[in-house]
Amino acid sequence: VPTASFGEIHFASYGNQVHGDQHAKYVRVHKDTDMNTMETLLMKVWKLRPPKLVISVTGGAKDFHVKKRLKEAFRRGLRRAAQIPAGTHAGAMKHVGRVVRDCNLTREQPVTAIGIATWGCVYNRKQLESNGGGNWPVHYEVDVDDSELRDETLLDPNYSHFILVDDGTERKFGREIEFRTNLEQMISKQIITSDEQVTENRPTSYTPSGTNVPVALLVLEGGPKTLETVQQALDNTTPVIVIKGSGRCADVLAFAVQNASSSEKESGGSGPATIGDEVESSLREMVMREFNTGADDAREHVEVMKRCVRVPHLITVYDLDAKGKSGVDVAIIKGLLKKEANKKKGTRDLGCIVKDFLEDTVGAQLELALAWNRVDVAKSEIFTENRRWKPGQLDGIMMSAMTHNNTEFVELILYNDFCLNRGKDTESKGVGTHKELHFESPAQELFLWAVLMNQQDMAKLFWRRVNEPTAAALVACRLLKAIAARTHDTGHVLQSLHSNAQEFEDLAVDLLNKCFHVDQQKTQDLLVRKLQQWGNASCVLIALKSSNKRFISQSACQALGRSVWNGKVSPDTCFWKDPGKEKSSARTACCSHSPVAQRGMPSSENKMTACEKVKEFYTAPMAIFSLNFVAYLVFLSLYSYLLLVKLSPSFHFLEVIILVWILTIFAEELRQVVAYNVHSVRSNWKKCLDACTVAVFFVGVALRLLIFVPCYKCYEVGRVILSINLVQFCVRLLFSFAINKELGPKVVMIRRMITDLMWFFVILLVFVFAYTIASEAILYPNTEVSLKLLYYLPRKAYWQIYGELFLDELEGDAQCTNNRTLYSGYKQQRCPSAIGQYMVPIMMAVYVLVTNVLLLNLLIAMFSYTFQKVQDNTDIHWHFQRFNLIFEYSARPCLPPPLIIFSYIRMALVWCCKKACCKDEPDSRTFNRVFEEKKNKELVRWEDMMVETYLSETEATTTDSVQEQVKGLAH
Repeated sequence: VPTASFGEIHFASYGNQVHGDQHAKYVRVHKDTDMNTMETLLMKVWKLRPPKLVISVTGGAKDFHVKKRLKEAFRRGLRRAAQIPAGTHAGAMKHVGRVVRDCNLTREQPVTAIGIATWGCVYNRKQLESNGGGNWPVHYEVDVDDSELRDETLLDPNYSHFILVDDGTERKFGREIEFRTNLEQMISKQIITSDEQVTENRPTSYTPSGTNVPVALLVLEGGPKTLETVQQALDNTTPVIVIKGSGRCADVLAFAVQNASSSEKESGGSGPATIGDEVESSLREMVMREFNTGADDAREHVEVMKRCVRVPHLITVYDLDAKGKSGVDVAIIKGLLKKEANKKKGTRDLGCIVKDFLEDTVGAQLELALAWNRVDVAKSEIFTENRRWKPGQLDGIMMSAMTHNNTEFVELILYNDFCLNRGKDTESKGVGTHKELHFESPAQELFLWAVLMNQQDMAKLFWRRVNEPTAAALVACRLLKAIAARTHDTGHVLQSLHSNAQEFEDLAVDLLNKCFHVDQQKTQDLLVRKLQQWGNASCVLIALKSSNKRFISQSACQALGRSVWNGKVSPDTCFWKDPGKEKSSARTACCSHSPVAQRGMPSSENKMTACEKVKEFYTAPMAIFSLNFVAYLVFLSLYSYLLLVKLSPSFHFLEVIILVWILTIFAEELRQVVAYNVHSVRSNWKKCLDACTVAVFFVGVALRLLIFVPCYKCYEVGRVILSINLVQFCVRLLFSFAINKELGPKVVMIRRMITDLMWFFVILLVFVFAYTIASEAILYPNTEVSLKLLYYLPRKAYWQIYGELFLDELEGDAQCTNNRTLYSGYKQQRCPSAIGQYMVPIMMAVYVLVTNVLLLNLLIAMFSYTFQKVQDNTDIHWHFQRFNLIFEYSARPCLPPPLIIFSYIRMALVWCCKKACCKDEPDSRTFNRVFEEKKNKELVRWEDMMVETYLSETEATTTDSVQEQVKGLAH
């Protein structure tokens, strides 16, 4: 553009507290500038890409008097798209500028608002001129008194670009109208490009290629120049939306359109509408009154309006005062639809015309409705009942809706028979790689994507369509909690993650309880069914690995745990029971609806042989636990006897027994880790403690064996380590208490209190260290450095916490000495310094007060809080501990260590036989069972049915609750 007035405007002294000073690019052009030149300016110099919609706003350039309520309604409806208004800071354009500002505050991508104004009407335009190199930037004052403006106006600071049209005149508005119309025509011929064509780092827009940019003219108030703008827009077949109620030109034009002959409009708008004589007379009076003009000018304006109403399909009237009226954005969409539908000339009805139009431009219209989040318009205007969608026709808009987290649109598309399974095969475009991915369950992949993106509504929408909703809810809960644990945000994001995780946990628990209430047997089958889509794990395994205590504590899981724990042995069986009742109880156990009871158990106890009964009894987890518990007590007794009586430099056969015993314990722990999940070792504190215990034992044994090589006191060190190792093995006994409802929660309390104690010790260490160094430095200055110093230094400070004050040493007794040779080896007490005898007791008084009174009471308070926290959820903690123990012993061999080695031999032989016979049987376990295909499909269908039932009941309950609240407010 050959001009010397261009660059960047800096709107100085603009009081915007959010964005601060505003910047905008500008250029001065001649009114006859070629549109190809303007295209180059917009697309290549300013680097603007073709928009998806252009709303050209025209209206009053000066005063704009509308009620505040109507102004707000207009501004709310116009916040959803880019505009090309006049760009001046006055009249209707001022309100448009505020809409742009509000929109940019709430959008990641700012709205491009291009202001087109007449150069001769811009206030202080001389400041925008340059010597040829442009202004980068030019400071433009906007805080100007109205009396200084006269027939000029200020540029609006909320616009992003300005095109100032110069025709050589000064203080004459409307000289840019023709240029503006030509520019709109040029933009409307542009082809919409998707974001993928612009950059690969942004989400793809999926707008269909070959679609021209839609342009609409919005009429807001205005005068004669506005009417001229409308006429030129209609001549170029640009749809016009008239805002009735905004005043002047908009109201007059709306009156003309609404009172024109309607016979042609009812036929689909295929012919022109006319204005009757009576309406023309009323219209002339309105023009004279609103435009404040004479009869001759009014007659000319009426003639212009008569030409305008001849194309009713291009004019849409939106009434701001109408109650229950949809927004301005809906009026714009319907105006565009009316224009395009009228392109299909012929004898067909309007429904067929719109149908054919949607076949060609449905993508663009859906993209428009999506951009404005008008799902109601999409339902009424696009997704009609007689509409049939072709395969792949909705893929683009579906992806765009998901990318923009528009759950309502995604739900609408899914409701209209969108096939998710068509997306099983998709192309992955990475850096330098192109490969095709295969998804067995697209709904599950989309569900996990929504969960990871923390898009809760979207995730719940896809959750309803996954095949295993219970497992999906458990996985989602675990993922969200893991993300929350790793996020550095402590505000809204963290709260949202925890809230969403809780919601999915509620879904899993409520659905489980619903299923258990309907059919207990199928519910237990659902809990133990092996799910290939979820890492070949069952629902209970997912809950256990994610430590979902609430889910495990539900009645369904506990009933499953009890049935597995007892095996095929009735829990009521005892030797003093009445034979008749015992037979009844055994028969009840045999018919129990449990996964264990279905593993080939006869329907009657009489059909089981004595050997089968013995086998079933000793393979029950209850019996395995009892045998292991008794064997472990024997092990601790032998270990204690060895350390107390038989441990000596010479080797004893009892040490071999203990060594083999511990090796079998270690082998069993290792087998469990390998068989289930090696990655969970670090997160399982019990396994970590077991590994540490075995490692300490082997260190002690290694030092013990060094008696055969020269080693000073290696035997003594080994004996001490083995004694400490016995303490560790005794602590392992606490894990067995989980089966008891009273002792199990106490173990949890002890573990959590140890954690509290560790943090408390860090605080205590600060005071101990400070007092130790200060008191020793005052009592015994210039002490020699030695290893014994590190041992004796904290001794007094630590024991003083518990009341051992060492006053004799602090004040100096008769046996103390100042001889360096005697006290340097700590064989005799060193005499304290004179000042230390008085100063340190005072320091000790303060130190004991802080540690013994303040800090220890703090520790008691921490312990009380931890105790109460666990006590309030005793059942949940015990149920989870108990189920963990049942899970562990359900997979253990029936023989306890060290006899378990025979079970290992048998397992190895069975495995070798299967490999030799080429038998590839599915890995089915008690809590991870493999069912037949027919049974799997039955369970999937039943679970889906339960989901629909549960959601229907939940929605009905919510509706009833809302109605009750409304009734309560009414009364």
